Amino acid sequence: MGNGKRIMVHDINAAAFLEFRGIEIALVRQDTGRVVFCPEATSGTYEALAEYQSDPQVPLLGYLSHLRRLRGLMLQLRDDGERRNGNGKRTTSFAGAVGV
Repeated sequence: MGNGKRIMVHDINAAAFLEFRGIEIALVRQDTGRVVFCPEATSGTYEALAEYQSDPQVPLLGYLSHLRRLRGLMLQLRDDGERRNGNGKRTTSFAGAVGV
């Protein structure tokens, strides 16, 4: 079946489509802090990517559940313990500096 090799997918929408089609996605945090999606390099993966590029019709709610799940995992891995505000920007706590 699989050869153990993985490819990098930078598009979360394509990664969600692959997962929607039953392809397991590993998330990898690069040294830059960017998270990439790494499905196994199989013919099924390449066929699903080609299908994604053809703009297929898919059940919206099913696809969105995979997209939301991957986004949550991506943000959790990317942040890696950093505090961020609601806009995704890093925040710094000044509690110790001002004696609060």
